Amino acid sequence: YERNYRLLLQLIPDLAERRDVGPVSLETIPEVRLELTGSGRYTSFLRLVHRLYEDGAERIPDLRLEIRAYHDACLAEVVSYQGHGHFLALYPQPNRLMYLAHEKQQVNRFLHEWLRHGLDRALRLASGRG
Repeated sequence: YERNYRLLLQLIPDLAERRDVGPVSLETIPEVRLELTGSGRYTSFLRLVHRLYEDGAERIPDLRLEIRAYHDACLAEVVSYQGHGHFLALYPQPNRLMYLAHEKQQVNRFLHEWLRHGLDRALRLASGRG
């Protein structure tokens, strides 16, 4: 959660100060839409949508994440993944939702990997290497 927060700040350095709800510009990654959906003194709410299609025909659903950033604790966590949310810290196995035992940890690990990849790609595109 701490690493996710640090990576988010690399994408949006002024996240803690932002109060204007709306899109956050990520010009170097046009298929990604990042939007600030809510903001408070200690918390920001973000929606991330990554369009995943090829040649104009959707092959797989878009990636959709809702993220909550806690500025006082310097943490960021996924609160919704592909429309599923309110993750428990631990799920019994098996469960009717077919979640992994540590589903919450897994979706946050996915966010971390996505942010690292996105930052790497943005840096490569911005520098003209990619």
